[in-house]
Amino acid sequence: MLENMLAVALCDFIREAVSGLRYEMPGGGFRSPMVYNGFLPSKRDARDDFPFVCVLPVKGSTDDDRTEIEVRLELGAYSEEFSGYADVMAIMARIRNALIMLPDRTLAGRFRLAGALSWTLDDEQPYPSWLLTITTTWEAYSPEVVLSNEAEVYGYFKD
Repeated sequence: MLENMLAVALCDFIREAVSGLRYEMPGGGFRSPMVYNGFLPSKRDARDDFPFVCVLPVKGSTDDDRTEIEVRLELGAYSEEFSGYADVMAIMARIRNALIMLPDRTLAGRFRLAGALSWTLDDEQPYPSWLLTITTTWEAYSPEVVLSNEAEVYGYFKD
């Protein structure tokens, strides 16, 4: 559940962060990147997808008091210019700057951006699409397990 809540909070946050940006769409026109929780929607016409950001929780771990969640942000832009990679880099920069400026690096009052934020622009680009991946790691406190018969299990005395 924490992972889904984080993904929804990230989608809302990123949607706001990129709302002022406008990038080329295949077939003409400009718009802000569409933000998706998960993968791109089923293919109608791939040209409808660009520009986009997909928020994907990809792995995690939980110990006694903390849950760590790795979230990948998959970014895509479209440009027939060979400098089109700059568009996806600009989307990345807007998101990166917004994330690192979070007060106390905390999103929605419960998810803390932990460690470094990294990004990768693949060497092989599916021209005229330009793709980039941001990897983030988030921490949240795990719910405390309370036993209904805790006094019996641990031998507490009743007053």
